[in-house]
Parts: sequence; C-alpha cells; structure tokens
Amino acid sequence: MKQEGERPFISIFRSPRERGFTLVEIMIVISLIIVIASLVVPFALRARAQSNQAATIGNLRTVSSAAESYRNAMNPPAYPVSLDEMVNSSPSYLDSAWSSNERQGYRYNYVVAGDRETYSLTANPRVANISGVDSFCVDHSNVIRIYAAPASASGTPRGCDASGDPI
Repeated sequence: MKQEGERPFISIFRSPRERGFTLVEIMIVISLIIVIASLVVPFALRARAQSNQAATIGNLRTVSSAAESYRNAMNPPAYPVSLDEMVNSSPSYLDSAWSSNERQGYRYNYVVAGDRETYSLTANPRVANISGVDSFCVDHSNVIRIYAAPASASGTPRGCDASGDPI
C-alpha cells in the first residue's frame, strides 16, 4: 500500500503543485514550430510570386486593350506616347494607379516606336525570384509573351521580341 505523501514510481500526471512546462518540453515545442515554419514559408513565397505573375498577365491585357481603344479613338490612329497619356486623357483609358510604373512586384516599361505606330510594354520582376520569376511583354500585336527568366537580377527592362513564348 501507498503511504501518504508517497509518489508513484511512474506518473504521467503531475500533482496540482507542479504547474508549468519543463525546459525540455518548451524546447521540443519550439523546434516543432521551427520545422513547420521552414516547410510552410517557401510555399507561401512561391504562391505570392505566382499570384504576382497572374496579376501581371491581367495587367498586360488591360493595358493592351486600353492602348487599342486609345488608338481607335485617335484620328489618325496612333498609340499613346506613355501610360500617363492613357491615364490623363478624357475619357481615361486606365485608372490613376497606372501613374506608377510598379504594380504587384513588377516594373513596367512602356515604349512607343516609329510614328506612334507600334508599342511594347514589358513587365519585369522588381526583385527576381522573389516578387516574380518570369518576365512578360505585350506589343501592338496584342500577343503576351513570357520569358523564362528576367533580363537580370535587378529586373531591368528587356525588349519584346519573338524569343518569348506566347501565352
């Protein structure tokens, strides 16, 4: 028989006087949190980059449609000189958020060539492999092209050429 105050040999329960966690238990919980975080964070970053890329493709379609609408409204037909011209025209073809050349982690570069007969709009990740992985371009042909890697790590503009795969 057990004497009063005597503790059992093996106990999985603590007495009410022994509250709190041991240092070993806390270290195990912290190490599990670190392991789970190290598995989840890369997926979250990849999902963010993919989301930025999907938004960028949508943005290129928006600007391409706006540029064509602008061109059709001009007599003689001509593409706008800049994105700001589409923002500030009456009626406005793009919303005022396009006054900045950065959106969803991408830098946009709009260039008009010739006598306003052609244009190209490139989108490069602001921070390569973090804000986005691929570069994109659309021109007067309205074909969006994807380039497997940005022009450089700093996301400098690249031209819109046939080496990209059409989307």
